[in-house]
Amino acid sequence: MAVSTGTPQPITEANIVKRDGDWVYLDEEGAKRHPLYGVEGWAMVLGILLALGALLGLFTVVGSLIATAFGAFEGIAVAVLMGAASGYQLFIASRLWKKRDSFPRHYFILFAISLALTIVSFFVDPDGAMSSIASIVIMGLWLAYVFQSVRINVTTRKRVSVGDALVREILADTDPHRPKSAQY
Repeated sequence: MAVSTGTPQPITEANIVKRDGDWVYLDEEGAKRHPLYGVEGWAMVLGILLALGALLGLFTVVGSLIATAFGAFEGIAVAVLMGAASGYQLFIASRLWKKRDSFPRHYFILFAISLALTIVSFFVDPDGAMSSIASIVIMGLWLAYVFQSVRINVTTRKRVSVGDALVREILADTDPHRPKSAQY
């Protein structure tokens, strides 16, 4: 059994799967060697917020089901919609915690659905929809983080920018005149 020295091994040319435009894709081992790999920092905050939001939605479902005991049809509709939204939100949180490459795509879908529902709610209840604007702005800021973050990219998509210091040296040794198909 090998003993870890505490210093991470550098990313090598063997860890590069392919180079595609502005991105360098790494194998699993290479991604794990990157210092920003993992659900830590702001990524952990986002994962916790997704999970807490889903739990809050489940409490709303329970409240709506209790309301249906008194015959309110709206309670059933709210329970079904909130249950589906909470389930999807938990699914998205699991994509982040399991470091799946589908996480950014699913978070974008959640944002798009939330935005569409907010727009529709303006026609139904303009006063109630005003409170949704703040949550859409916050989700938009998190969406920008998801698509711009080096941590999210290396953790879920196993990719880094060609300008990343850890791969720049490796790429500098490649022949720029060789066809892209012959490189990574």
